[in-house]
Amino acid sequence: MFVDRRTFVAKQGKQAAAVAMLKQLGEEELPGVKAWRAYGIYTGPFRHVAVEAEFESLADIERFNVALGAKMTPERWREWFDLTGDGGGGELWVRAE
Repeated sequence: MFVDRRTFVAKQGKQAAAVAMLKQLGEEELPGVKAWRAYGIYTGPFRHVAVEAEFESLADIERFNVALGAKMTPERWREWFDLTGDGGGGELWVRAE
């Protein structure tokens, strides 16, 4: 099982809206995704938001990335970049079974 964890830095006052957008995206049909979780920071780096998605295989991650690219229209990207700034990262974890 793979866990794709991505973090982002929300602009001042936009953290809740960024988490809501990530949560909404997870409620849409996303091929290959076994679980989807969106987070806002409670303690730690200010204004960080995160999303985790679980996948059975690397092929599932590839299907997801293709579908995500199709869902992220230019308007949706503008909305996302209005909420977030520079920073963040991505990690791909292998869950211990």
